[in-house]
Amino acid sequence: MDKSHKETNHSLSFGVQDSLIRTFFGEVIHKIKNKLGGISGFVTLLERDRAADPANALLFQKIQDGILQLNDLLISLMKVFQDHEPAFTEFDLVPLIRGTWNDFERTETFVPKLKNTQVELGHFPLYILSDAEQWREMVEQLLFFGGTVMTEVKALFLRPEDTNTIQIQLIGKGNFPKEESIGGDISQWMTCSYFPIEARLALFLTTLYAHRLGVQMKVLMNESQTWELTVAFQKGRTHE
Repeated sequence: MDKSHKETNHSLSFGVQDSLIRTFFGEVIHKIKNKLGGISGFVTLLERDRAADPANALLFQKIQDGILQLNDLLISLMKVFQDHEPAFTEFDLVPLIRGTWNDFERTETFVPKLKNTQVELGHFPLYILSDAEQWREMVEQLLFFGGTVMTEVKALFLRPEDTNTIQIQLIGKGNFPKEESIGGDISQWMTCSYFPIEARLALFLTTLYAHRLGVQMKVLMNESQTWELTVAFQKGRTHE
């Protein structure tokens, strides 16, 4: 057997292994979601019978909130293991970002952090040839991460970096502990225990979508605790 044949078999085995891993984790996550649904139904029955006591009502609400958070986490995990075939279309990036932002700013958890947010997405359409759904997912996860870890979201910009490159910038304030050390390496942000796991997963998904879309992502934290999350991409096929 020649070397090229061995390499082909080797790559095929990894492809099969990757498929098996995706299938396995997809089934595990699905079963956990089903169990959570059963627990939620049981808690609903308890609420109906015993919610007259304020202490019980508060406890039941905490349980239901926890179930919803776990369910959201599992949905995000499912996205990691889902196969994706890119669907390339030409679309205007501006309304896509605007619509995602509008959904984000209506989320009750994030509203207190958005009182003075500056949103600038330009005055002209920005058409790109890419996968619109993956772009929407990437922007959604970027906003979720920023909204979760920032104490105040200062700005969202869509603007040129140079003649060929466009940036999406999310800027905000944070209260990162002085004893913690974190640089501009995204992997450090994703493994930083100071950030809640759902935020780190959102950042991981942002970088996953960025990789699929062929765009670059970077993070910056300066001494004044101003944090910048930037997605930069080549304009490619665009027009105004």
